[in-house]
Formats: sequence, C-alpha cells, structure tokens
Amino acid sequence: PQFFNTHTCSILKFCPPEGATADQVVWELPNFEATEKCDFSNAVALGTMGTDPTTGCFEYVFEEDHELSEYYFASQEGCANGQRIAVKIQDF
Repeated sequence: PQFFNTHTCSILKFCPPEGATADQVVWELPNFEATEKCDFSNAVALGTMGTDPTTGCFEYVFEEDHELSEYYFASQEGCANGQRIAVKIQDF
C-alpha cells in the first residue's frame, strides 16, 4: 500500500468508486505484510461503504489517544487491484 501521512484527530473518509454496484466493507489489517498480500485472516471489519460516492462513505476517526502509529486499511473486493492504504500518524 501507499502511505498517507496525517495527524491525530483526523478523519479518513472511505468512499466507494464511481459505478460501484455492491456495498464494500472497510477492514483494518494488522500490518504492512498482510496488507500487501491482501491477507484478511487477522483483519477487523470497521464499517461498510454503500454504492453512492457522495452518501455511501465510511469515516474512520484517529483519536488523540490513538494506540498505533501506522494503520492499514483495505477492502476485500478491491485489495488485489490496489484498493488499500497505509496511514502514518504524526502527533503535533
């Protein structure tokens, strides 16, 4: 996955691709390797994106007291096609 840098108290918005015909689940994966391999065996389902690109989004909030410095997200439906992201949290 590609890394995206953000700060605590940020919101990451996952929206379905235009033309989506089915809901997709947003998963948090345990590490870089699992994300690269699209291995969802230890992943945690976070929420669902609908099919409408404007109203079907799922928002993930990075709280001020976050536990991790790197987060990994993907959808099972699109992971193999690059629908995955790694997020690096930097405190301010």
